[in-house]
Amino acid sequence: MDMILHNLFVFFKGTHKQFITQHGFSHPALAEFFHLTHYQDHEFTPQLQQSILRELRLRHAEREQQFDSSPFSVFQQAVATLASRIELNAAESAILAFTLQLHQERLLDETADWLGLVTSVNVYRILATLLDFPESEMRAALGADSLLMQTGLISLETSGSHSLRNKLEPFSPTLCERPSAGG
Repeated sequence: MDMILHNLFVFFKGTHKQFITQHGFSHPALAEFFHLTHYQDHEFTPQLQQSILRELRLRHAEREQQFDSSPFSVFQQAVATLASRIELNAAESAILAFTLQLHQERLLDETADWLGLVTSVNVYRILATLLDFPESEMRAALGADSLLMQTGLISLETSGSHSLRNKLEPFSPTLCERPSAGG
């Protein structure tokens, strides 16, 4: 499954009520992304809201089953190649890929904003949920001694509460664009 789509679905575990409201969808572009625009002229009763949520969960379950057989995208191949060359472990590689996509994909960034301001402790928990790793591995991968942090490919803002995007920063703004461009 496309990593962005997977992460958007996972964000719905805690934020679906901010997207599907009694007044409709709070984010028209996301509704379009999920092919839900046919509901826009309906009255968003609690029953319809639950029906839409069930539909999204069903789609997610179907996509999860297809995930293992999906070919890697250019982005995933580029990140895997980089991770292999510098010998990142699986958790570090997943964090790198997620951080790059968070800074490149507007819908992912805007959906992550529904989490509000987060602390470093929240970042470990969020990444553990999104990337399906134990929280301890996320802590280790973002620790000062990790290869990911030592190479400086990304940085973790450890002070205060910030948006997820501002907690996880790529080394270079153009680094997020290169893997998708295939270069």
